[in-house]
Amino acid sequence: MVLPFRILKSDEQTDFLAFSLPDAITCSLSGLESLVARSSLAASRYKSETPDLRAIATEAQVDVVVTGTLVRAGNQLRVFTQLVEAPGGTLLGSHTAQASLGDVFQIQDELAQRIVNSLSLPLKPWIPAAEISDISTHWH
Repeated sequence: MVLPFRILKSDEQTDFLAFSLPDAITCSLSGLESLVARSSLAASRYKSETPDLRAIATEAQVDVVVTGTLVRAGNQLRVFTQLVEAPGGTLLGSHTAQASLGDVFQIQDELAQRIVNSLSLPLKPWIPAAEISDISTHWH
């Protein structure tokens, strides 16, 4: 499940990205046969500063979540994403992307592709993410 991203400093020009970036990632993940992606609508109910991974794992029946943070400095946007095991909170991998605000689609495409690539190999329908020994090798 891709959770809505946190925005460190609210900005009307970029606040929409807290939902549009996770939505783009979710759409890309939905094309993988090896996992079930929960909808952005389902994920939106877990928007908070500190999401309760135990509740998310139980209620949404997921074992991995993607979290993210957005930071804007001038015309630049930096996005930090983390692949986190639920309910334990173990960090499985992370990625940082940066682009100018005019390249928002580039950021969406880059993040979605990296996350899809990182998940497409190690996860199989019959193997819970908690049993994957080193997913971080696929998340650069």
